[in-house]
Amino acid sequence: MRKIPHHPFLKHAIRALGVLCLVSCSYAYAIGHAGIPPGEVLVSWEGGNITLLDFMKFVKTVKSTEINAIKPSEVRPILSEMALDDYLSKRAAREKFRLDKVLLAVEESRVRRLLLPPMYVEEEISRRITVSDKEVGDIVGEYRPVYVVRVFSSRDKSRADMALTLLLKEGRKFEDVVREFSEGMSRETGGLYGEITEDRQGPFEPDQFKRIAALGAGKFTDPMELPTGWTIVYMDRIVTAKEQKDAAIAKMRDVVKLDKERRLYRDKVEALRKKATIRWDKKAKNRLVEYANKGEMGIAQVPRDLARRAVVTVNKTPVYVGEVVQAMAASHGQNELETFFNKRIEDELVIQEATRLKLDRRVAVEMKMARRHWIARSYLDRKTKDAGRTDEKDLREYYEKNSSQFREPEKRALQIIQVRDEKSAGKLREEILAGKSFDLLAQEYNDFEEGRKAKGYAGFMSSDQLARDVRTRIFSMKEGEISEAFRVKDPKGVDYFVVVRVISIRPAQTVPFEKVSTELLKDRVVAGRKSGALKSFLEGGPALQWHEDSIRTISTGG
Repeated sequence: MRKIPHHPFLKHAIRALGVLCLVSCSYAYAIGHAGIPPGEVLVSWEGGNITLLDFMKFVKTVKSTEINAIKPSEVRPILSEMALDDYLSKRAAREKFRLDKVLLAVEESRVRRLLLPPMYVEEEISRRITVSDKEVGDIVGEYRPVYVVRVFSSRDKSRADMALTLLLKEGRKFEDVVREFSEGMSRETGGLYGEITEDRQGPFEPDQFKRIAALGAGKFTDPMELPTGWTIVYMDRIVTAKEQKDAAIAKMRDVVKLDKERRLYRDKVEALRKKATIRWDKKAKNRLVEYANKGEMGIAQVPRDLARRAVVTVNKTPVYVGEVVQAMAASHGQNELETFFNKRIEDELVIQEATRLKLDRRVAVEMKMARRHWIARSYLDRKTKDAGRTDEKDLREYYEKNSSQFREPEKRALQIIQVRDEKSAGKLREEILAGKSFDLLAQEYNDFEEGRKAKGYAGFMSSDQLARDVRTRIFSMKEGEISEAFRVKDPKGVDYFVVVRVISIRPAQTVPFEKVSTELLKDRVVAGRKSGALKSFLEGGPALQWHEDSIRTISTGG
């Protein structure tokens, strides 16, 4: 085969190899998100291309994410994977390669279950349900206005009068006056008090509440005397009774509609079930139950001969054991198994009804795309199957050639006390230096329950697990040293103060071969071999032409 000096297709195609799974996404959202027409070409090659619509359908039927969740770095690998599927499926067709019929049936079943039941619900259930205002009007009842208010508070009447002057004569914003002169607890939030209603009048007397309720939005009262001092009340906004009722009706309409949809769907499913012919392979089902009861429902535990058997047929359509095993976790038991069977039969009845109504024609492209993907992956696995055969000699050879990959950085075992104020942290450090037990102080004073339970022990940490400013401080300390109290921020940006003890230091080291996971080594050896086999196998494949403007648009979200 001829050599190709630079082949961008290979780079992304090799990286794109991954698991096959299914999830729904919104075409309309993707088109709006991308800001380009669905027919826009993203990548092309001699004899083929991929449009935005192709990309969206592939993500829907093959990838486990929604289009809006695709990271910019994932766009090219996915496009390369799609081009790879096209290339491999055509080679498979020329060589008359056929996908195992049971595997094909299992995978096609998954796509149909993903696409057709929601389409059936939309076409045959949702569109037939209507909900009138009268149906929900009596349910929601009546509402009273809600007043969202801000308050200026002061124990001094003259200070409240001064604030009123600033508001009236100088036209200052209420929030600014509150932040500068108020003595109330809501000072930092611009005096935001919250909601009051006729039923929940807060600290205000009935006559004071009436004065407040008479305000328009953006207006304020004169200073009013309360038990806590003098208060000026500002009407931030008013949520009218009508607005509340309209919102409640809209929400309740959705609830009532959903309830009606569920009842209609259940009635239709029961009608389909009564007419259906459902036949069980009792021996296959009993064997599955045995595996479920032992917590051995994983693909590795269930024998291949059992996986290829149809455990149940629904109107002559088989549901294979392999599909059941793929859908369930290895630890699932008999109850989960029975639940799956019930749902799977229900889905199959709905799929068959949707097919009878010709709704399946709308997903023909998606089915073809998914089938092409399965054929391409199976064909590639067949061609590179020898790459998966390894022994200890292969693993040790890989380890010795790539020992730097198994280099562990220096790590430090840390013990931490974390509190909310600097003064307390400093005092705790002094007590530790005076001889008090770090364990006992961490157990008593740590602000977090986990920290108290662990007596402050955080385990071994490498420098890349710490924030830059913290890492410099911690990794300059000696074994047994106690840090000064210093400030850190939690993920929400809240300040805390910590005292840290370096319990021990584990120098950087290369993990011995015997302690490296055999599965990890095998995965890396196989991945390297498959990449090499794939590169050799694909020499002469299509040279991709990237349409940069379109790719950039969907990568950045438009």
